[in-house]
Amino acid sequence: MVGAGADRRAIIAEALHRIDELTARLAVAERADVEPVAVVGMGCRLPGGVGSADQFWQLLQDGRSGIVPVPGDRWDVEEFYSADPSVPGTICARDGGFLTSWRPDEFDAEFFGIAPREAAAMDPQQRLLLEVAWEALENAGIVAQSIRGTQTGIFVGLTGYDYMLRLTETLRREDYDAYIPFGNAANFAAGRLAYFLGARGPALVVDTACSSSLVSVHLACQSLRRGESDTALAAGVNLILKPEANIALTRFGMLSPDGQCKTFDAGANGYVRSEGCGVVVLKRLSDALRDGDRVLAVVRGSAVNQDGASSGQTVPNGPAQQALMRQALAASRLVPADIDYIEAHGTGTALGDPIELDALAQVFADRGDAAPLVVGSVKTNLGHLESAAGIAGFIKTVLSVRYGYIPKHLNFHQLTPHASQDATRLTIAPDLLTWPESNRPRRAGVSSFGASGTNAHIVIEQASAVDDVVAQPDSPVTTLVLSGKTPERIAATAAMLGQWMTGPGAEVRLADVAHTLNHHRTQHRTFATVCARSRAQAAEALQALADGRPAPGVVRSHDGPCRPGRVFVYSGQGSQWAGMGRRLLTDEPAFAAAIDTLEPMFLDTVGFSLHEVIANGEPVLGDARFQPAIFGLQVALTALWRHYGVVPDAVIGHSMGEVAAAVTAGALTPTEGLRVIATRSRLMSRLAGQGAVALLELDADATSALIAGREQVSLAVYSSPRQTVVAGPPSQIDQLITDVQQQDRFARRVNMEVASHSALMDPILAELRTGLADLEPKPPAVPFLSTVTNDWAPHVDAAYWVANVRQPVRLYQALADLGEQYGTFIEISPHPVLAHSITETLGDTHHHTVGTLSRDGDDTHTFHTNLNAIHTAAAPQTPHPDGPPPELPTTPWQHTRHWIDGPAIARAVAAQQSLPGAGGVPPQWCCELTWQARPLPADRHASGRWLVVSDAELSLELDAVLLAPTALTERDGALADALNGAAHVVFAPDVAIGCLDAEPGYHLFNTCRELCAALAALPEPPRLYLLTRNAQPLAEGDRANPAHAVLWGLGRTLALEHPEFWGGVIDVDESVPAERVAGYLRAEAAGSDDDDQAVYRAGRRHVPRLVSAPARPAPPAEIDGAGSHLVIGATGNIGPHLVRQLVAMGAKTVVAVSRNPGARMTELAQAVAEHGATLVPVAADASDPKAMAALFERFGRDLPALNGIYLAAFGGGPVTLADMTAEDVQAMFRPKLDAVSLLHTLSLKHPVHQFVLFASISGLLGSRWLAHYTATTGFLDTFAYARRAAGLAATTVNWGWWKSLADNQSDEYQQVTLSSGLEPMPDEVAIGALCSALATDAPVRAVIAAADWTRLAAAYRTRASLRIVDPLIPAAGAENRAGDDDQDDQWAGAPDFTELDPLDVERIIGERLRTRLAAIMGYADPAALSPAVPLIELGMDSLMAVRIRHATQSDFGVEPPVAMLLQGASLDDITADVMQQCGVSTPDTGAAVDALRDRANQRAAARRGAAVRRKRGQRA
Repeated sequence: MVGAGADRRAIIAEALHRIDELTARLAVAERADVEPVAVVGMGCRLPGGVGSADQFWQLLQDGRSGIVPVPGDRWDVEEFYSADPSVPGTICARDGGFLTSWRPDEFDAEFFGIAPREAAAMDPQQRLLLEVAWEALENAGIVAQSIRGTQTGIFVGLTGYDYMLRLTETLRREDYDAYIPFGNAANFAAGRLAYFLGARGPALVVDTACSSSLVSVHLACQSLRRGESDTALAAGVNLILKPEANIALTRFGMLSPDGQCKTFDAGANGYVRSEGCGVVVLKRLSDALRDGDRVLAVVRGSAVNQDGASSGQTVPNGPAQQALMRQALAASRLVPADIDYIEAHGTGTALGDPIELDALAQVFADRGDAAPLVVGSVKTNLGHLESAAGIAGFIKTVLSVRYGYIPKHLNFHQLTPHASQDATRLTIAPDLLTWPESNRPRRAGVSSFGASGTNAHIVIEQASAVDDVVAQPDSPVTTLVLSGKTPERIAATAAMLGQWMTGPGAEVRLADVAHTLNHHRTQHRTFATVCARSRAQAAEALQALADGRPAPGVVRSHDGPCRPGRVFVYSGQGSQWAGMGRRLLTDEPAFAAAIDTLEPMFLDTVGFSLHEVIANGEPVLGDARFQPAIFGLQVALTALWRHYGVVPDAVIGHSMGEVAAAVTAGALTPTEGLRVIATRSRLMSRLAGQGAVALLELDADATSALIAGREQVSLAVYSSPRQTVVAGPPSQIDQLITDVQQQDRFARRVNMEVASHSALMDPILAELRTGLADLEPKPPAVPFLSTVTNDWAPHVDAAYWVANVRQPVRLYQALADLGEQYGTFIEISPHPVLAHSITETLGDTHHHTVGTLSRDGDDTHTFHTNLNAIHTAAAPQTPHPDGPPPELPTTPWQHTRHWIDGPAIARAVAAQQSLPGAGGVPPQWCCELTWQARPLPADRHASGRWLVVSDAELSLELDAVLLAPTALTERDGALADALNGAAHVVFAPDVAIGCLDAEPGYHLFNTCRELCAALAALPEPPRLYLLTRNAQPLAEGDRANPAHAVLWGLGRTLALEHPEFWGGVIDVDESVPAERVAGYLRAEAAGSDDDDQAVYRAGRRHVPRLVSAPARPAPPAEIDGAGSHLVIGATGNIGPHLVRQLVAMGAKTVVAVSRNPGARMTELAQAVAEHGATLVPVAADASDPKAMAALFERFGRDLPALNGIYLAAFGGGPVTLADMTAEDVQAMFRPKLDAVSLLHTLSLKHPVHQFVLFASISGLLGSRWLAHYTATTGFLDTFAYARRAAGLAATTVNWGWWKSLADNQSDEYQQVTLSSGLEPMPDEVAIGALCSALATDAPVRAVIAAADWTRLAAAYRTRASLRIVDPLIPAAGAENRAGDDDQDDQWAGAPDFTELDPLDVERIIGERLRTRLAAIMGYADPAALSPAVPLIELGMDSLMAVRIRHATQSDFGVEPPVAMLLQGASLDDITADVMQQCGVSTPDTGAAVDALRDRANQRAAARRGAAVRRKRGQRA
């Protein structure tokens, strides 16, 4: 029996235990079911210019409306408007709630890594959602990287699909690609956002009509409570792009004719449609409090139901609404009296408003002692946002409970009479109300009812007050980390933040700004830093960063990878200053501790207090004091760097700096190091004043030669490849300085009392050796490179320190060795004195040189700025305070246009443009040359030596070698000597006198031709730049110099014939001083925007662009028939057509000049006679002054007065620049330059109304074998401007390829021209363009050319950068979206790469790939494809990768692996891969490609292995 009782007790105990366990689990489940959900972030873009929650609250506080007239880019309001709603196809309203701070075609595709091709196909609602979701996350302080791989849910309310409807009206079947259906499928809205963020939770799109977004919030809360999501984004978005829905709603009687929602008012007459987007970030409240999030409000509970059967599908169901709100209250564990405010659905319809009011009155009738229920609707401010209506009301309500105010309910005057009497107990907010007082949290409900019957209601509660976090003491300085995908984005963020800090954010602490910016914003690989002591200093630095200006504390973003490894460089004397390190004593405990450690050593060894010297800012004078002081400071600064995690990978020292280097390396203890310094400085101080030191701008060899024979002078320091330091007796040093300065080289005394590293040190060497004889150094623990012996790990005993004082400092040799291994050099000193030596020694080798402190600067600020500067791969780590981060403005967007206007539209426009214009000329042949402003390249130093031809002042400013122009034609070797070692050559001729004469043009062309020939003969020629003055007028009336313009024509051809040394051509006004010109040249030489032609006027840079000529009114059909019209070149290819055109335009007398009139002139005379005109033949050379003077004497005597002159003569033939002779030049120039100059002079006393010059488009594009011809076009074009500036008539026409000219060319030449993109123009059609060229409002220059501009650009860009035609190249996808990468663009094909230089191969392949990839990915400008950025970050997907492989195979016969493309390959990587497969890669590119392919193969193998393991697991 006893045993049985014990068993029963055990059973009962176990049962009770199980009951307790189940009760606990039930409590947990119940708590989870009702756990409050925190709203931690919000973003919105709404009508009324609202771009954030703060702006939304301001609109609500102000009681403003966001209703505006329908924007013109949506539809023509007047076309669709009718006051009578019964008229089919019309709309009864002119207004709507449209977004005004953003347009639907705007999107920051680059930020989201979406290619333009895909972005244009995406529904703008999805684009808007992406941006606002990002803003919501930033508002929440959630870093995007922290979401990747987590259970973050995405819930989106979306109903409309206007963009897809637009596309279906315009696209052909063949225009569809995968991006259009995917980009417009509603499910992709949530999926795309989840993909971008890397979220692993549920991703749903909800369509319950008007309740979609509030249902999304309900589902998000459920997902959080069930644990399937840990963070959730709930959203709603709606855009109105087409009028059809408005037409339907007008017929349905639901639209308000006056465009206002008069919710609950007796005058309610319908709603106004609106658009926008809202996103909220939600977490379980417990998680939000744990994570330190800022809780804006709390969702207590929610419910969703359906109207079910009502009196109509779209008629609201009052009982269903009542049930819904009671369910939400029950889920919240609240009663009706606990609710203070209801954000009603409230559309403003006569049917729906009374039903909703009655439902509210029934549910919330029992208020007890609570204040009356207040009701309002945001639709009175914004209109009905449909699928985004619920989220708009939700955000409004969160703001209301947070700030304790209920916004005014607009458009309300009298309660609707259709509501029941019970509804009168409700309060409609008449003004901005203070929230009703109570002893509990503020609470509100939000309703949203769907037109299809699905309803949602959510209960929101005020967030509990959180305990204030005890603020940590502010650091002496604060670092702000500004991160962005590009430097331009960083600049935009800096500008925005700087303005905010001096405006709305003026009260936010600088440390709090850093808290959000550094720890709660997504960190991209590109970043900049700002270090500041105060908010004002930070704001000023931010503005400087935005403007691209240097400023204290600013470290700009770094581009590209850096080599690892840091070298601590310890400088010698000369860096000391009174007050050095003083601020660090108070601001940096690590520094102060290091000084305290050294203090007893200093007192014992050198007899003075280092602490007092620093703290009191005492001047440090004499070797015996400043050497120990510098040493002590260097040791303490080393400790400070180490405190912040920066340790050296190697050390080096200059002179006395080697002692601190030895201590840092561990070869000496600090005590031993101070003893070395004390002994050294004490002995050296005896020699003070006996010697002198000088810095010379001479290399070591030149210095050694200069001091040869001066036994007491020593080469003391090898500072850099071009600088040395000498030491010796003062008189001899001063004489050396004089000698060097007479060579026009820099030389000056160095402020040193002792001539160390020279024979003057010999008297103290024995005593120094004895004093340090017992020194016992250890092997260095840190790599230590000696500047005495250039050996690693020197044995730093007494003998070493004797050599350190006596032998020269081999600084640059050591720096050169270190530069091969390490990338960052940190000078440990009170002031950087070795930066120049480091920079000049390492030259183009990528490296970073930073100091530690700076003379007379703020030590702490300077140090932290330098600390920030060494962080190039990852941002510096800054303290992360506790507590929620403050709200900052969100990251500014870089919007560009992404929109498919539709090929149907484009084809209609193209067809319209193909209709003949004036004279039957197709309008697409008519172009104009414009000069577009482009940002001025930074005035950076282009490495290498400059050589200037002709301009002495410019050579001084560029620190260049000057070469007289005569040296170009002399055969004395001066030119070859000057070119040897030059990196840049500038041909800068004087401003020509008599620039309208032909002779200066001849001279400049021939002189430059000789220079080009010399450059072409060099194995590695320097870059050539042509500098002209007023060669390219920007507008009529500008100063014009035709002689200089020949160099522009020459340069454009030079770019094609000799790309290996072509640099560019730059034009400036003749008044610009040499100082500014030098800056322009340096900027162009260092620039990288591919424009090799630039005109600078008033400090602005302009580049040429051909654009389609605007349509102009038809010009007069006739010219003055009473006068004579002189045609030069009347019997050439074009001349007869010109004569016939003049007759057709009304000319009665045509004087035709030809050197060989012949039978063709007779035929022409007969032809014009049939039209009532007279042809007067003249056999003469138009460049012969005597013959032409005799002809001009006839005008007004036996010939009618001269009214028009037309120069259409041509001479010469093709020849390369290298083979060209003076005779070739004269044959081409004579009928152009000589003739026009003579005609101009002879015509000045005649009433000439037309002075027309026939030039060529090749003068704008360049043409191989025709440099002399393109030069004549340059001369003629500018000549016309010069005449116009003088008030004389002039017109120049740059003609394309005349068919008559093509017919007379060889088949080979014709094929070359055709493949270049130019197309032959029938002469009889092209000449008709003369009508428009001579119109009264026509510009000075007309361009008439038939071309396939895309093919032309591709052909020319195989050899040169041709940006001039960029505007004429159709945007990718304009004609065919589906297969533009497969189109035959007439590319001539890959040349034989084995016969080309690898650099040329790289350029050809790279440019072709860039063009192809831009078309495939949808970039209108290929330059937008950054060559080093992985293509997947630019928006490439697997479909595009396959197309890229196909295009590459088509062009080059090889294929880059798709796996490589998808594993992060950039344009540079693909170029290198293609080069390697074509057998021309360099060892470096080959190794890089192999590594990239290996990584791709390894990842592919890993994926295959994972798939196999998954299958095995499934089988198991």
